[in-house]
Amino acid sequence: MAYRFSTPPNWPAPPAGWIPPNGWKPDPAWGPAPAGWQFWVPDVPVAPAPPPAITNAPADPGRGFFGARGKARELAGEVEQRNAELHALRADMQRLGILSAVELEQHRERVRRETAEQVAEGQRLLSELARQQSEAAVRLAQTRQQIVVTEETALLQEAGVYQYQHPLSDAVAYQAALAVLQERIKAMARADGGAVQAAQGWTVNGSEAQGRTNEAYHRVRIQELQLTADYVQKVAEEKEREREEKARLREERKVQQEIERERARLDKERAHYLNALAALQAKGDADGAAQLQERLAQIDTAIQDVDYRAANIRAGYVYVISNIGAFGESMIKVGLTRRLDPMDRVRELSDASVPFNFDVHALFFSENAVGIEAAMHARLADRRVNRVNHRREFFHATPAEAKTLLADLAGNLLQYEEVPQALEFRQSLTQAQQ
Repeated sequence: MAYRFSTPPNWPAPPAGWIPPNGWKPDPAWGPAPAGWQFWVPDVPVAPAPPPAITNAPADPGRGFFGARGKARELAGEVEQRNAELHALRADMQRLGILSAVELEQHRERVRRETAEQVAEGQRLLSELARQQSEAAVRLAQTRQQIVVTEETALLQEAGVYQYQHPLSDAVAYQAALAVLQERIKAMARADGGAVQAAQGWTVNGSEAQGRTNEAYHRVRIQELQLTADYVQKVAEEKEREREEKARLREERKVQQEIERERARLDKERAHYLNALAALQAKGDADGAAQLQERLAQIDTAIQDVDYRAANIRAGYVYVISNIGAFGESMIKVGLTRRLDPMDRVRELSDASVPFNFDVHALFFSENAVGIEAAMHARLADRRVNRVNHRREFFHATPAEAKTLLADLAGNLLQYEEVPQALEFRQSLTQAQQ
């Protein structure tokens, strides 16, 4: 199909058959072409109107000679009017690009389909790469954690921080071992039990009591002290672990309740729209039914998202928050929440236990939020505030440093705030200076 150059109506008309040469540009004084103007349109020649047919039929005797000439002029005028309408119609078609719209739509659909396929393949490759990177990050974090634990043990021993001498599994095991040891001490303290291996008259440092004891008995009593200390420490740790486990279960229960409420709300809304759709279809309202079907598709997508969140326990939000009024400008908290609305968790952390609310620097949703959080903690391991209890997720770092690490692990961040708002803290400073 041949195409010709179509000049906008506000440009001067070119000579017939004129084609823009290479590098040609329109004069700026002509002004821009109308929006969506088709510069190249199919060259459809306009067929000339056929001349009126001439027959040998006798003229209408009622018209006479002058009546026949009048009829001829009327027919010629009608032909001229039809040719004018045809030319106007073709001009409108060329101006609106109707002749090429079908071809353009087919080309556009083909490009859209190919682009969608390429995007889907790219997303699949990115997901696979992210999964491999996350697994590698977790393995690296575990390796680094082992190194950090070894170094921390040496540092804590130098500082005199308590370390278990009898690594039993729980406080009950310590209690049982301590009971056995105490029975042994009682047995050794009896006559011929091993606590006394010397003559009754032997004294040490002038003391007969010291003379009745020996090195083995002394070691047993030291072991008793060690087990007692281990038992007390283990009880304290288990109480702390129990408190944290209860907090974790409360958090999981809240997540489950949120998901159940959202699913129930969506199911109710879906049933409402289904009833409304049936009523519109019964009335034959096609437009209204189409709108409701679109809304139903959105609800179905939301239901699928909720079901996915309920099934995938690794999905959630990784958050980076700070509280400069409570901890200063170079301390952040990096955590994870599976709440449907992650700000609910941030608001809970901003309770009465801290003087000011937390500020959110980043909220990132990931299908593997657990792995990303672990990788973030591993990369910030040397900046931990609490190096004994790793469940305390505070680090000596700035929000900008956290952004760099999170971007490396998760890709581009859609939302990030580097400067904390800290509204109440700043207002408190202003009032204190007045």
